[in-house]
Amino acid sequence: MYFLSILLFILGWIYYSRPEQIQKINNFFKANVFNDRYILIKRKKIGVLFFLLAFFFSTSAFVYSIEEKALAKNTASNNLIVREILNDTAVMYTQTLKDDPDNIHLIMKLALTFDALGDYKKASLAWAKILLVDPHNDIARKRAHDKY
Repeated sequence: MYFLSILLFILGWIYYSRPEQIQKINNFFKANVFNDRYILIKRKKIGVLFFLLAFFFSTSAFVYSIEEKALAKNTASNNLIVREILNDTAVMYTQTLKDDPDNIHLIMKLALTFDALGDYKKASLAWAKILLVDPHNDIARKRAHDKY
């Protein structure tokens, strides 16, 4: 792909700034590529080339789609595992907070866990609780107003 982009850039530059080169490029393609006699003589080789290119691109696309499906499956299963771990962590912090309900560090960890889970309502409640215990907590004040 990089080669193709560099080639197209060079052709664009030549067409834009070198009008004398345009005629040479066009004459080359007329004589060698778009010459009817040449195409008729080399038609079988050209046909085989097109078949090989078609085979190459179709197998590449097939392999790429299989890899993408496998990656998507792995990502989805990894996301489920992460969510499960975060849910377990939130439960653990909640149970620990029953013994020490004003522990700002635990409440902050719980709020961050809810943020990671995307449960912004519970996270907002946790940040608000931190502000009740410590009204001067800059992190809680900022985070309480970030997403909620």
